[in-house]
Amino acid sequence: LMVGDTAVIPFRVTELKDNLVSVARKNAELDHNYLQVLPYVVMRREDGRILTYRRGKSGTEKKLHDLYSIGLGGHIDEGIDYDRNKLTTMTLRATIEGNAYREVLEETGFMLSKHGLVPRACLVTQDKSNPDAVGWFHMGVLFCITVPEDFTPSSEEDCMKEFEWLTPLELKQRNLEPWSL
Repeated sequence: LMVGDTAVIPFRVTELKDNLVSVARKNAELDHNYLQVLPYVVMRREDGRILTYRRGKSGTEKKLHDLYSIGLGGHIDEGIDYDRNKLTTMTLRATIEGNAYREVLEETGFMLSKHGLVPRACLVTQDKSNPDAVGWFHMGVLFCITVPEDFTPSSEEDCMKEFEWLTPLELKQRNLEPWSL
């Protein structure tokens, strides 16, 4: 399924495991032969509204400054044993999920239930005409979670501003980052 320039691909952790290599982030960001894997969590309230926020200027991804996002998450920094002979499918999935739990807590203050997090798809931007597009060298593992209507997000991260709960129609009126379209 293509949504704009983004491919939405069913998530298969075994295919990801078989193609995994360890590369320093700074090198992977310069070499577009690599896709960096990260959790991308969309938070939805029981009334159907979706959490959105504006990315501040203090974030490391300058290409995303002042754009709105519906995704919570970040780079996977720890926990994977990159020795192919030792890496199991469950280890990789647990690492991606563990980073999703950590990022959602850090970015919104919400404690995820370890029973409700199921990977839905991978998001990969396919527009090779723009090598500076952040999505070109990131692959997001999409998770969707539902939270109670009375949950109010809070973040100590300067790169996250103006939390709002918006309907899908209201989201279309925002200047969204590519994966949030």
